[in-house]
Amino acid sequence: MMTDRGEYIAIEVAEVTRDLPTLLDAVERGGRIIHILRNGETVAELRPPASVPPDPLARHPEIADVVIAPDAFAPADEQDWPSECR
Repeated sequence: MMTDRGEYIAIEVAEVTRDLPTLLDAVERGGRIIHILRNGETVAELRPPASVPPDPLARHPEIADVVIAPDAFAPADEQDWPSECR
């Protein structure tokens, strides 16, 4: 028997295959978490996929065209300095 416990839905293993379409709808549309029980104890959870966080090391689109010199410690060329500093 499927039981709605507020934060999640609990269902016994034997009933999962019969109610799988309904369970998937609850997860997909409602963002619900399904606890699958065996003899009243949770053995698995069915939940929406976690959103993938953005890569913190990915280059931001605003600076995508910036070229970084291969050797950051190489001496600066004359054209690298502002004209007032030459």
